[in-house]
Amino acid sequence: MIAAFSEFSKTITQGDFGRGHVFVGQYLWETEGVSILGWMAFTVVCLWYGRQRETRRRLHFWLGAAALLYLGLVICADVLRVFVVYGRTARILVPFLCLAAAAAGEEIFSRRLWRGYFSGEY
Repeated sequence: MIAAFSEFSKTITQGDFGRGHVFVGQYLWETEGVSILGWMAFTVVCLWYGRQRETRRRLHFWLGAAALLYLGLVICADVLRVFVVYGRTARILVPFLCLAAAAAGEEIFSRRLWRGYFSGEY
């Protein structure tokens, strides 16, 4: 089965090799639009101000998973030139980015972050 997947991935060659790192960002902007800015804002705010260890652990886990997938796409497409990155291969990042933003949003909207900020703990 792994050999079949490997052989099939080599048939995906319509497109430009070496553009995987650019295409992923373009794809996410075209499909998700402004919502990706919200995900990024939640994530940055939580990384900067978040205090709950469990929330930060989940946030790092989901961001790490998304980063590994992105690196896998870029290495296979740009370095190894095994396949070309298409929308359906870049789409795999969306759930992980949503889960990272949800972990950050949980802390932001549960007022853990705001309680510390407004009480003068920062």
